[in-house]
Amino acid sequence: MRVPYVGRPDTQRWGIYAQAVAGWESILGRPAPAPTVLGAHGKPVLSPVLVEWLMGLPEGWVTDLGLPRTRALHVLGNGVVPQQAEAALRRLLCPHEWVLA
Repeated sequence: MRVPYVGRPDTQRWGIYAQAVAGWESILGRPAPAPTVLGAHGKPVLSPVLVEWLMGLPEGWVTDLGLPRTRALHVLGNGVVPQQAEAALRRLLCPHEWVLA
């Protein structure tokens, strides 16, 4: 199911990154999550759900494991972005397609 506002730049929320966020929303077919959550001290901290979304992982791939926020960020930070892995493998397996003229 397509969410109506997915892929529309929201400069109020994302500022100069609105176009990039909207593009990634369109590719993934789901809206960007909130960039921060309230930390233990009541201040905004980076949301693991955003990191998971930025990496193009399925919703809940890491964040539904019940890990603490910092551990989830650690796992995500040591993870692989699937699209980058695919591009790397294509380059390694088909180097003749990447020769510059």
